[in-house]
Amino acid sequence: MDSNNHILQKVINDTEKIFQSIAENYPVMLKELERGIKAASSSINNLGAQEGFVNLNEYLQRSESESRQKLSELKEFKEKNSEIIKRLSDAIDEYSNSQQYIEEIRDISESLQIVSLNALCNAVKAGKGGEGFSVITENLKDVTVDTIEKTRTLGRKGNTVQLALDEFYDTESMIDSKRRKILTILEEKVLKGINSYRYQSDITGNLLGGLNSESEEVRSCILNIMEELQQQDLIRQTIDQIILSISEQPQISEVTDENIDSAVFCIRIIELSVSMIEEVINILEKTIRLFNENFNTARKKLEFIQNEKNKAVAGFIQNSESFEDLATAGKGIRIETGEFSMMRQELIKLIFKIINHVEGIAEEFESFNKISGWLQNVAVLSRIELSRSKSLGGMRESVDDMSKLVERIQQQIVLGEKETGNFIGKTADLSEEYRKFAGEEINFLTDFNNIFLQNIEKISSSNQSFTEELKRFDFFSDTFHRQFDQSEKELDLLKEISEDLVKVRNELNETRNRIQPFVEQRLQGRNINDWELSDDNMNTMIEKFTIYSHKKTAGEVSGLDVEASVLEAGEVTLF
Repeated sequence: MDSNNHILQKVINDTEKIFQSIAENYPVMLKELERGIKAASSSINNLGAQEGFVNLNEYLQRSESESRQKLSELKEFKEKNSEIIKRLSDAIDEYSNSQQYIEEIRDISESLQIVSLNALCNAVKAGKGGEGFSVITENLKDVTVDTIEKTRTLGRKGNTVQLALDEFYDTESMIDSKRRKILTILEEKVLKGINSYRYQSDITGNLLGGLNSESEEVRSCILNIMEELQQQDLIRQTIDQIILSISEQPQISEVTDENIDSAVFCIRIIELSVSMIEEVINILEKTIRLFNENFNTARKKLEFIQNEKNKAVAGFIQNSESFEDLATAGKGIRIETGEFSMMRQELIKLIFKIINHVEGIAEEFESFNKISGWLQNVAVLSRIELSRSKSLGGMRESVDDMSKLVERIQQQIVLGEKETGNFIGKTADLSEEYRKFAGEEINFLTDFNNIFLQNIEKISSSNQSFTEELKRFDFFSDTFHRQFDQSEKELDLLKEISEDLVKVRNELNETRNRIQPFVEQRLQGRNINDWELSDDNMNTMIEKFTIYSHKKTAGEVSGLDVEASVLEAGEVTLF
């Protein structure tokens, strides 16, 4: 009996110690959890944010919007560039006609040269009457030589212009290729990189936000366990009454006719004690089961949250590859825009170089005006000489041919000069427009490149901050984990306590089973089935009980008619 009382007292002490530990530690654990949830919420809402830098998601949205805007503006530059180049190309095509006029002037001049040589030969044959005409044809020959040489000069200058125009078109083609490459980088790498980075950031934020809600379930499990603390009062009072009952148990070494009353009292005390032990065991089993369920749920949630958090971190860090693509794209744009600007500057210089060449051709055309005057004089003088000298009568056809050729040359000079002048006028205006437009595009790309690289730098800084924040980010502190692990150890102690109560119950049942056959044998000897206790010990003990349900159970076990007033006198309210 002393051994059982010792075990029962130890149960009281151990359960009080465990429940006291829970009462002290769980509010701390709950506080740590709530602090962790609050900190997690704050971290989730501010991941990637830095001083002077908006939330990462907002910044990515803005960067995407800016990039799309710049992409649209760059396409507008491309369209405007195509329109200017088309107009410039049309002007160049028109100018190419002036080259045909130069060829025509040369061909006519060569024909005129042949005609003048024939006329000179005829004039020489005419003798003294052809001397004046010889001088005229000699001058005509010299003028045609000059004209042919000038056409050759103009041809060389025309070729120079054509080479410059070919270079212009080649450079413009390369510039257009650069522009398309920049557009492609913007569309396929920058926007996709931002979208991918933003998408993974959203996934990470949403996942962590969901885990934040999951952590609330851990909090619910802790509260469920804390609600069980009230069971300690019931356990303690019940075990106190078990100890009280066992202490009233008489020592029965042998059942005789004289001690049947004590033996029956002992059996009923044991039955009452066993009944109350079963009650405590049930309470403990229910508590252990509830603790187990909540601990298992909480543990699974803890592991799930930790695993998902690790996945989120790994996913975001892996997503840094998208950022690396973005950074690479930024470097690519910087290189391409740098080359683009240099080629643009060179093209502007080339346009003015072309204009200078064409202006030189225009000056050469102006010198044709003097030649045209000489040719006109020669044609007039030839007709005068023809009319003055009868010996030149057979040269009328040659003079007519000369006049016609001179007239044709004059026409080609006028047309060529006009086309060249038109080209210079158009290209001068277009070149100025192109220069202004190209400067705007260069400034646009320079500003865009600077802004974009700044954005990349900010996103890079945010990415590093975001990644570091995720690595050290956790829902549960080390203190929480220590408290939680300690609580699981206390759960094992509760199981040991329950096992100790089973031992006491089994030992009491062994004592009852040892006495019961002898009592039944004595009762059969007296031809009775039940024994009514004659002393008042049971009532006295029942009066000492503090829990109403235990008084009632004791009365039922003992077979005594316990008065309601006695029951009511011992009723206590536990909750």
